[in-house]
Amino acid sequence: MADTPQVTLEQLEKMNKRHCRELRLLHGMSEKQFQTFRQNLSVGVLDDMTRDEAIGLVSSMLALNLRIRQDIGKHVTGS
Repeated sequence: MADTPQVTLEQLEKMNKRHCRELRLLHGMSEKQFQTFRQNLSVGVLDDMTRDEAIGLVSSMLALNLRIRQDIGKHVTGS
C-alpha cells in the first residue's frame, strides 16, 4: 500500500478554525468583494469560482473535517 498521509487532530482543528473564519467572511461579502478575496482562500486560487460556490466548498470542507475528526475519535477510543 502506498504511503497514506497522516493528519493529526491538531491539524484538523487548525483547519476547522480557518474554514469557519473564511465561511463567516464569505457570508458577509458581496460577489465583487469575493472576487478580490478569493486568492486568499485556503483552497487556493480558483479562477472561475463564484462566492456561492466558495461557500458550498468551504461548507463541504468543514463537514469533511468533522467526519475525519469523528473517525479519528472512534479509532482512538476503539468504539
